[in-house]
Amino acid sequence: MQKIIFLDLDGTLFDVPRGLYQPTEKTKYTIRKLKENGHIVLICSGRCKCLLDDFIFELEPSGYVLGNGTYFELGGKEIFNEKFNHEIMDNMVEYIINHDGVPFCEGQKYIYVPDLNNKLFKEFVSSWHINEKIFKDVKEYTDFNMMMAAFKREEDRRSFSLHYKNQADITNQYGFISVDINRLGFNKGSAVKKVLEYCNINKKNAYAFGDGLNDIEMMQEVYNSYAMDNACMKLKEVSRFKAPDVLDDGFYQVMLQEGLIE
Repeated sequence: MQKIIFLDLDGTLFDVPRGLYQPTEKTKYTIRKLKENGHIVLICSGRCKCLLDDFIFELEPSGYVLGNGTYFELGGKEIFNEKFNHEIMDNMVEYIINHDGVPFCEGQKYIYVPDLNNKLFKEFVSSWHINEKIFKDVKEYTDFNMMMAAFKREEDRRSFSLHYKNQADITNQYGFISVDINRLGFNKGSAVKKVLEYCNINKKNAYAFGDGLNDIEMMQEVYNSYAMDNACMKLKEVSRFKAPDVLDDGFYQVMLQEGLIE
């Protein structure tokens, strides 16, 4: 029976804050063997495509669910690509800047920011080891799928989320004073539901692995939901199962235990 596996990246296949900068050899082996055994392996990330490192593409997954559920491609073919509302974005950008934050308007090719020399921007990009070549001035933006905002103070993050709670889906990022900002009704879970319908696969034959708050809806759309041992507590509460820590090759261990690889 064909299975489909949805994989978060940060904190699930690697963990930059804790020094694991790339997937291990066991992770690479697991993805390769799953595909050889006829299963579908999808990277399911809050990142847009331009934020994926070369080593992610080298994993050669079956496809990508990106931008927190706003973009899906399978076998190199774009299946859906949902765009953010420009009017709402303009308003949010102004609000974030006025509160000493940095807005990131994320498309699949580029990310647009208002000030490429901003100190907070530089610190955030450096902490994630992101290539600054993917960033452009926000005045040049065309289409984009989602937004992200980084703040200096927790109270600014809270006030932003409260102010725009009826205009967008806003999720705190785990480990930073920042948020993911999506169109209302779009998240990893809404995308997983569409993907399962497109691939004609029952949720009982679907697996999901994650660690953060933006993985909650994804877990609710599959039967085999695994929170990494290093996951936040809220995700562990909604996940049906627990996987070992990413530093202990949790994804590999679960797939071996489930008999999907050998």
